[in-house]
Amino acid sequence: MADRKSSISSGVTRRSLLGGAVGGVAAALAVPAVASASPAFGPVGRTGAAAPSAAASGIPRAPGSAQGFPAWTLQSSDAVDAFIAWNPAADGDAKYFKSAVPIRQRIPLTSALQAQPALSTTPKLATYCQYYKPLLSDQDRYSVGGGQYTVAAEHDDVAAEFQYFPYGRSQDVHIPRVHAFTDIQAAWSAWYEPVPLIPNPAYIDVAHRNGALSYGVIDHPIMNSAAGDSAHDILIQDANGHFTVAERLVEAAEYFGFDGYFFNIEQSASTDQVAKLAAFCRYAKQYAAKLKLSHFDLQWYDGLTTSGSLSYQNQLDSANAPWIDPAFGDCDSIFLNYWWSTSQVNQSTAYAKTLGIDEFESVFFGIEMEGSASNYNTGLNVHAPLVVPTDGSAAPVASLALFDPEHQMVLTGRAKASDPTSLADVAASVYQRESVFWSGASGNPAAAGSPAAQTCGVSDFIAERSVIGEYPFVTRFNTGVGGTFFADGLEVSDAPWFNIGAQDILPTWQWWNVPIGDSGASGSLAARFDDSIAYDGGSSLKLSGTLDSAQGEGFRLYKTHLPLDVHGRAPEIDVTYRTGSAPATLLLGLTFDGNGATITWIPIANSTKGLSALGLQLADVPTHDRPLGRSGWRTATADIGRLARDSSGTITSISLGVIRADAAQAADVDYAIGEIRAYAGGPQHVGAPRGLRIEASAIVSESAQVRLTWNAVPDAWYYDVYSLSGSARSWLARVNGDCAYIDGLERAGAAATTLIGVSAISADGTESSPSTVALRWS
Repeated sequence: MADRKSSISSGVTRRSLLGGAVGGVAAALAVPAVASASPAFGPVGRTGAAAPSAAASGIPRAPGSAQGFPAWTLQSSDAVDAFIAWNPAADGDAKYFKSAVPIRQRIPLTSALQAQPALSTTPKLATYCQYYKPLLSDQDRYSVGGGQYTVAAEHDDVAAEFQYFPYGRSQDVHIPRVHAFTDIQAAWSAWYEPVPLIPNPAYIDVAHRNGALSYGVIDHPIMNSAAGDSAHDILIQDANGHFTVAERLVEAAEYFGFDGYFFNIEQSASTDQVAKLAAFCRYAKQYAAKLKLSHFDLQWYDGLTTSGSLSYQNQLDSANAPWIDPAFGDCDSIFLNYWWSTSQVNQSTAYAKTLGIDEFESVFFGIEMEGSASNYNTGLNVHAPLVVPTDGSAAPVASLALFDPEHQMVLTGRAKASDPTSLADVAASVYQRESVFWSGASGNPAAAGSPAAQTCGVSDFIAERSVIGEYPFVTRFNTGVGGTFFADGLEVSDAPWFNIGAQDILPTWQWWNVPIGDSGASGSLAARFDDSIAYDGGSSLKLSGTLDSAQGEGFRLYKTHLPLDVHGRAPEIDVTYRTGSAPATLLLGLTFDGNGATITWIPIANSTKGLSALGLQLADVPTHDRPLGRSGWRTATADIGRLARDSSGTITSISLGVIRADAAQAADVDYAIGEIRAYAGGPQHVGAPRGLRIEASAIVSESAQVRLTWNAVPDAWYYDVYSLSGSARSWLARVNGDCAYIDGLERAGAAATTLIGVSAISADGTESSPSTVALRWS
């Protein structure tokens, strides 16, 4: 696993020590010696409460849901006691909520190759978002009665389809598609639902796949239980002075595979409680180090001050800075409350300099985007420029934290949909809003927005990041949601589904269009995700439009740092596509270090007739174009060995473009791009999963709920689960770990058994033979 800081930064070290006591802070309590490292979630705790028994079958329940809530909280004595007593070894549901994707190393940030080269690479971005927000309805997914959360009638499938479960069978969810700007991703929830202490594992997976950190949330924890009995609150200490809940929090992060917590305390506390809470935070950091966790961060919210008052400072000052002092709270960063202006920004940066801290690592100015459309519209255009001026017109002073932009993104998208009752119309409207939010009003991250005109996107403030620094690199443009599922270009399921954890690495730039040739097009073509057809997964990349008097147009897609020589081997790049555009030629575009942003274009698909008449300088690279069976897809392979001889260093970006194949004929463009695969060497094979078994099942009439487990396969990218019947297969799930839950497995007629197969897929997309197990229907 990559080093904690290098995975999200370009070499900036952790903040400097604050250099002694900060004025107005009570003396910090001494932290007791950290407990010896032991198996996670051992039988520690004063209550001796029995751990919940493993569920025999049915939908796995999120950690803590056995306490009557859909997710863990630490807001009551009972919840604290249950958290202390909980043991994953005795919880049959726990393994279904583990992340299996390590954090990928990000490639160096290079200003010259950015969509907006003037942007500084130092500011960071944190986001706090709801998981799987419904597109069509904001009705309460849970109702409260008798102190228990129960599923609302209109969402009776919620446990499998929303927020707390990693995947399910629905399209009525918002799946974020842009991850190139985010460094920290934290959970949040609708106001009527508990904020998840443990992040959804699918969101951990997608954050890690894109090189970002994932935080859980410690929200309004109990610190002052009845009658002063601190044994029931989060500050409980055992006979040796160890902070038991702090240990459990670290162990939970280790077990479930996430990277720390956002500490959201919006309540007052006594001076003693403040001192104890600071010691609690220091102890948690020390315990994480004892367990050798590669990543464990704490981020403090600007609510509780070191005097014990609930007072939002809206700036970094002596009342809240000690929380990020290693000698006091030892939190890695602070989220400053939203009510700031130029004076608070100036005060904060000046104060940070006096303390010698790295303001980009440690100081995040919060922008509230959840509460109203006005907040959503003005957050980036009015507030963000005070911290990170656009166009590089002045130096940035700190980092940004965006609170729940998905909420208004979905609400405003729904309000602007042509038919607010149509899932397809609402989804299209929401994703158009998502494009504006990240890439600005133009939808092109390279086109600078204007704060005055309120046309800015995140791309006007934060430099794009990428993890594409080694072979193989494979993307199928699978967004993680669909109404169908495809494998090898063929439909293998017609059931709706979602799983953001199965999302591929999507384009860095959505959508940076560039002209090809001196009179090339600009805006004649459109790029978008198309969920009506896919080569693998639920979607593909669609390039469409009309090229008439212009020569051509392309889209820069991926920022990369891929070597041109791999132990003496030159890489190859495959592009898998379908098209009805006979008069249009598909081009692969590459940039190289040393050549700046100049794209080398390589014709790879369709007729090259008339290309010389267009006067374009195209690379002379051997290509091979072949059909793929009966699916209608074709794969074009570019052997870039010749470019490797003529160039040096690395491939710095990958683009696709389209030009007219005939100078005298207009071109109606319709390309579906199903896969880009960059590799060096032959296929990478992995073995079939061993130890496959049905852990539990529940059969109701002609349908079954099935829990599967197997032994993890070294170097597997992911696993696909199918029901098998002769040579036919029907897709059931795609997961990253060593277990899967299947909901609604249908019996085929009067069959006595259904054969279930699990295949492992290697990093270059090569599928193993399946391991199989039979479900008996009686």
